[in-house]
Amino acid sequence: MHTLKKILPSFFLLFLTSCASISPPEGGEKDIKSPELISSTPANQALNVKGKTIILKFNEEVRTKDFNRQLIISPNAENTINTQVDREEVKLSFEKDFEQNTTYFLNFREGIEDITEGNKPKNLSLTFSTGAFLDSGRVQGIVTDILTGEPAKDINVILYAANDTATIRNAKPYYLTKTGEDGSYLLQNIKYATYLLYAHQDKNNDNIYNDEKEKIGYLANPIEITAQTPAQDLQIIRIDTKAPYITSKQPYLDEYHLNYNEGITSVKITGGNPNDVATLISENTKTVRLFPSTNQIKGKYFITALDSADNAKIDTVDLAFTGKKAKRNLSFQVINPSTKVKPNETIQFKFDAPLQLKEGPLLTLVEDSAAAKRPLNYPQDIKLNDSRNIISFNLNTKAKNTVEILADTTVILPISGDRFKNQATKLTITDKDQGGSIDLKIKTSYKKYFLELLDKDYKVVKTYDSPKNLLIEELQPNTYRIRVKIDEDENGEWRGGNKDLKTIPEKVFNYLKPIEVRVNWSQDVPIEF
Repeated sequence: MHTLKKILPSFFLLFLTSCASISPPEGGEKDIKSPELISSTPANQALNVKGKTIILKFNEEVRTKDFNRQLIISPNAENTINTQVDREEVKLSFEKDFEQNTTYFLNFREGIEDITEGNKPKNLSLTFSTGAFLDSGRVQGIVTDILTGEPAKDINVILYAANDTATIRNAKPYYLTKTGEDGSYLLQNIKYATYLLYAHQDKNNDNIYNDEKEKIGYLANPIEITAQTPAQDLQIIRIDTKAPYITSKQPYLDEYHLNYNEGITSVKITGGNPNDVATLISENTKTVRLFPSTNQIKGKYFITALDSADNAKIDTVDLAFTGKKAKRNLSFQVINPSTKVKPNETIQFKFDAPLQLKEGPLLTLVEDSAAAKRPLNYPQDIKLNDSRNIISFNLNTKAKNTVEILADTTVILPISGDRFKNQATKLTITDKDQGGSIDLKIKTSYKKYFLELLDKDYKVVKTYDSPKNLLIEELQPNTYRIRVKIDEDENGEWRGGNKDLKTIPEKVFNYLKPIEVRVNWSQDVPIEF
């Protein structure tokens, strides 16, 4: 009996705990079915709708997810929505009544899902009118990135009345949709009228084009929206019209750093003696490094910086080289990607500061053995780039096995700061190709264009001016792409759009298939544009 008294409380506790814990049965088939809309108030394509409430009923329990961002309502009514979910029912209560004689189109996208597996209803949308008919205007098309040719997904496609003072720069759009995974879009149930059509990468989700970091696509002219409007494809591009500006300055004893808000492609310094200060753009392209030719340089100089869109900014900088020394790599970098080279290959050495070159051999080639030495002098045998930090030379060697390159850092000097370290580079001579090639067969009626060899991340490796046919050799094994910017007006540059949002960019041809380059392998690539 005493034993039973001890067992019963434990049994009832176990029983109560089991009853309180309700969970779905283990195992069984996974729910993969999408929720289905059973009914809606108002009904789809209903006319003469009144009020300010929408009710959706589904065949299973649902929930909302990221609803305010996912839901798209056209036309934009600037109407606050309160959303309530009660098991199978979703209720949308609007603050203001629907506008009279207006056709509304609601695209719920992925804002509603079931509560078990998060399955989304397929193509869930609702159309109704507060007037006697449904507007039937529509326009569709594809949005792509002009510089990659890739589909632009989840991009706003919007309409503004052509004769309205509201613009994409100062007001939210009247009609809006978003592109799908393939860059396609459809705007429907639009009132017949003339509109301005845009594609807009709305990074800050304010539905206004007020940040030039956002890409934009547009047409040269307004379009008439009817039920038979032809397809309108758009290409998005970033239009940069703002000049770069200095965000901070850092003086050092042997350098002076100007940090910019964006990448810099070139820089020019004026004021005083042109040889007083040398410039070098850092690897991140946002820092311009200034190097004094003597320790006595001090005063005002004019610094002109250009960005990739050729926007220029001139700043007056009061230079004073003071403080501690800047951190600098005192070893030079061999740019050539392989230690195996051909006898006539061009070699490049990159230094972390502009150079001043003294008289005497800069380099000595030790060919096969210490007994065979050959000096290289500047400028007879060695070239120096415009930034004066890269020297290049052709081996032109008769060595059969190895070449050792000795750099004399008593004659290769930085314009300021500590001397470079002594360094020897040993290369193996080979007659075998170390890379592959791309043989471009070009067919075009255009006279002027710029063909760009890109890496797999769309970074420019090299640019060629209007080649008719092109064999690109000695490429490192990698994935490459080809892009052609067409100079339609033949003015010597490619136009990338304009802030007026009317002057469209000049054409771009993207060879969409990546090109895989292998050693000792030539790829024939036909290109027609």
